[in-house]
Amino acid sequence: MSERTLSTQTVVSYLDGLDLPATRQEIVECARRNGAPDAVVRVLQAVPDRRYRQMDDVMDAIGQEI
Repeated sequence: MSERTLSTQTVVSYLDGLDLPATRQEIVECARRNGAPDAVVRVLQAVPDRRYRQMDDVMDAIGQEI
């Protein structure tokens, strides 16, 4: 799986149980706990380093990276 073949929904599917607001690092850690493949982790590590208050904000940031 590469970043080019990912959809926002695929990436978000690894964020089950994410408590918002959350930082980029907390989002990455949540994805790892949920068994995210390396391609998903790389996308999440590339989003801006800030505090995300809503899942829509997270999805917008992911959408700009894939």
